[in-house]
Amino acid sequence: MSSASLVHLPEEFYSNAVKLTDRLQRELKNDFSLSSAREYENTLKIIRDIYSKREGKILRRAMRVARTGEEIEGLTSEEKTLLSSVVKLLDKNREIIENRFSEEKVQPESHDDKLKLKFITDFPAFVGMDGNTYGPFKTGTEGLFANEEAQRLLRRGAVEEI
Repeated sequence: MSSASLVHLPEEFYSNAVKLTDRLQRELKNDFSLSSAREYENTLKIIRDIYSKREGKILRRAMRVARTGEEIEGLTSEEKTLLSSVVKLLDKNREIIENRFSEEKVQPESHDDKLKLKFITDFPAFVGMDGNTYGPFKTGTEGLFANEEAQRLLRRGAVEEI
């Protein structure tokens, strides 16, 4: 537990831990004693501490695995599942962020997919489909809006197409 790296665990570590705690629990129910109760509680605490420490190490390593594709040895199947899930989540999030800041998104949109609208009523600021904030708008304000945004504004009766 004091090592900064992940120490190799046998594949059956957690299943053996379950068997051990089950056995200790049965013994405790059959013949209760303070020492067997203490042994059971201490065993549970140690297993939870081991998992908690390894979980933190796996989460920290997942960031490196997501960036480099590096393999990690010595994980149980339960820990491999955790690592795989976290790496997938990190990859997905990184892709979303990178797509938001890609050159294609930064370039101005063409006017082909925009509609020119005129506000026929005062309209409060709103967050568009692209995540940007627009407005507030006064009656008579004109502007170009992406087709999706234009359709939303038209449905709300706030604008007319010019």
